[in-house]
Formats: sequence, structure tokens, C-alpha cells
Amino acid sequence: MSTSYAVSAGFLGAGRPLKPYFGSCTVPVGAKSRAKKSSSRLRLVTCSRDRLDGSDVAYRSRERYEVIKQLEPGFSVHEKKPSPTELWLDGVSTRLHDAESVTLPAVKPRVILIAGPTAVGKTRLSIELAKVIGGEIVNADSVQVYQGLDIGAAKATLEERQGIPHHLMDMVPPTVDYPYERFVADSRAATEDIIARGLVPIIIGGTGMYMRCFMHNTASITSHPFSGEDLTGEFDSGADWDYDFQAYFLYQHRADLFPRVDIRCEIQVPALLEETSWLLDLGVQPHSNQAADAIGYEEAIDLLLEARRNDGVVTEERFLEFLTLFQHNCRGLVKKQVAWWRKTSRSDVRRFRWIQAGQPVEQMVDALVQEYEKPAGSKFEVESGKNFVAASFKEQKRMQSYKPTLKMYSDPDAVASVLRWIKSTQGSR
Repeated sequence: MSTSYAVSAGFLGAGRPLKPYFGSCTVPVGAKSRAKKSSSRLRLVTCSRDRLDGSDVAYRSRERYEVIKQLEPGFSVHEKKPSPTELWLDGVSTRLHDAESVTLPAVKPRVILIAGPTAVGKTRLSIELAKVIGGEIVNADSVQVYQGLDIGAAKATLEERQGIPHHLMDMVPPTVDYPYERFVADSRAATEDIIARGLVPIIIGGTGMYMRCFMHNTASITSHPFSGEDLTGEFDSGADWDYDFQAYFLYQHRADLFPRVDIRCEIQVPALLEETSWLLDLGVQPHSNQAADAIGYEEAIDLLLEARRNDGVVTEERFLEFLTLFQHNCRGLVKKQVAWWRKTSRSDVRRFRWIQAGQPVEQMVDALVQEYEKPAGSKFEVESGKNFVAASFKEQKRMQSYKPTLKMYSDPDAVASVLRWIKSTQGSR
């Protein structure tokens, strides 16, 4: 005899953040099997009687069983003998008596993806979110995979990570390339490991092709992440995802974002030049590999090679030309990243919902956590959508007249300090 009920996931631990374990499986219940795991890693757990919601749970008798009501059919309880066991199912503590097993339908693991243009605040949001839901971060930035490229790639410091594990950082030295095939294999392996340990994978980055390859679990496209071909081409006509993707694109008006990009470039300059000097000492040459073509490093390589040819001498005019080009290219990257996630003809891009990045981080975290706790197939309610996309089109024309203004390096003494460093380190090479 069996009775069917619905449940979207099993959750580990009463009162803890929801930890969904998904898959088609049969979970043994009863005194002898309380500690056993099923093939989908759904654990049997206990939680207090006062967590029961009377509107959703019907108590029949101690010798029979309690059931969840008013839910669609989806899992079944097979009666056999009195053997009280408590499960944390669908946010409700459900005690099953006379139960031999519980069979759940196949449900895909939920994976959170956070994308957005450079300097929009992806790193801070992902770390704060991971702290709340028990997550770990998987990097999807094509420069942060390189060892030693820390400042130019805007990697979170160990202090900023606040103990949250970050995967796919510092994967290879900057003298070799990191192909898409390896990214797909490494990111998928990290994701599976995180899920297997009952935690939440949070994929974060601004490299559109990395996100795209990860979602489709393929590296069949090998062109540049933001080439014109990729922006106009069609990757697929549809997709059968193997994960339940909860995907967001952080959007901020460029009138607010561009000044942040510009000042970040200025702040990065001293350490960026040091890292670039190290790259040159390793033998990296202009356009010799992916690291050499990364924004910031490409411009700095040209500057320092010129300095080395001139016994370390760089004029103030040449330095400001380098800085202006660095800022310009970073703002250009923002434009390309926004254009990428506006391409709604792609099934992967359509999964991303645009959200306003300028609001308090705590507010965004609360909204994302509430969505994460919802069963698969639920309607998500975080404000997003066409209004932000439309605003990005209008803003694109308005920002053509944007004129950057130097902050730190409007001071001649600050410029002179950098020129002295270049002279002392790049001369006599």
C-alpha cells in the first residue's frame, strides 16, 4: 500500500539553511536505516515536533503516519510497520510512521550563478551570500585563473574572502593558456564536489563564454569570450540543463559604474605595474598568450617594454596615455559584458535575470536567499527584467559623451612617484 505526496527536495538539518539533495532515489527509513544515505545523498535527519505546520501536516495516530497535504503528487510513502522517523522535507518537519521507504522524484541540483560587468560588486555579493546559505564560490573569470595576476584581475584577498572557499583561482602560471576545455572540466568537478558535501555552488564571473560553457557543459566554442562572432552567433536552439540554475546579472547604470571603473584603474596602477614587470621577467611577450592580452596587463606590457628600451625613462605624457587607455578599455569591457547578457536569443542568457546592483548588499542577499529556498519550478520574485535591459540601451547612447576625470593622478607628485619607480626598476634591462 502506498500514498503519493509531493516534495521538491530533502533538506539537511532542522533550522539550518536549506541544503537540497536532488535525484531520483529511494530513501530507506526506520530504526535500522536512519544513518544510511541514498544514492542521491538525501540524509535522514530529525527535527523537533514543534516545527510541524498544522495546516500542511495531518496527524493520524502513533501507529499509522502523518502526511503532507495539499501538495501535488511526487513522492510516495510505502507502509510496513511502526517505525517513527522524521525527515526535513520541503521546509516542513514530517514524521513518518509505518513507513518502509520514501521515493522522491528526480530533481536537479540548484546552482547559483552571478554575472555582471567589471567593478559592479559581484565579489562582495557572492561572499555575503555564501556566508548565509553555506556556499562555496567557483570562479568564472578568465584572468583570475592565472597565478600572480592578483591586482589587475581584481581577485578577492584572503581577508576579503572571510573564510569562504574559492575554487578555480590561481590554476595555472601566466606563461601558459587555460583553455575552455579545462575550465569546463575543472568548474564542473568543483561544482559536483561542493554539492556532494551538502553545500551550495555559487558560480561568479564576468566572462560570458565561461558561464556559457559551464551551463552547457561543453567547450565546443573556442573563440574569444567577447568576440563579435560570439555576440551574433547562435550556440543552441534550446537546452536540457543538468542543474537547476538560479542565475542573475548584476546591472548598474553606467553613469554610476564608469567612475568606479576609472578610480579602480587608478588604484590598481602601482601593483599592476609590479605584476607586469614580473610577467616580463618570466618571458611573457606582447600577445604571446591569454594572460598577456588581459586588459591592464596588455597596456602595461607596452609601457614597461618601452621603458626598458629607454633605460627606464617614461614621460609623464606617456604614462597618462597608458592610464587613459587602460581606463578606456575597462569601460569598453563593461559595454561588451552588458551587450553579451542582452542577447536573449540564447537559451543560457535567458536564464539570467537582471537585478539592480546599487541597492544594499544585505537586501540583495535576503532576496536571493528567499528565492533559493523555494522549490524547483517556483516563480522567482526578485525585481528584474526588461526595464533594466531597456535602460541599458538608452544609457548606451547617453554615455557616448562620457568624459573621465583623473582623481589620484591629477596630482603631479603621484605621477612622479610612479615614474621614479619605473626608472629604478626598469632601467638597465
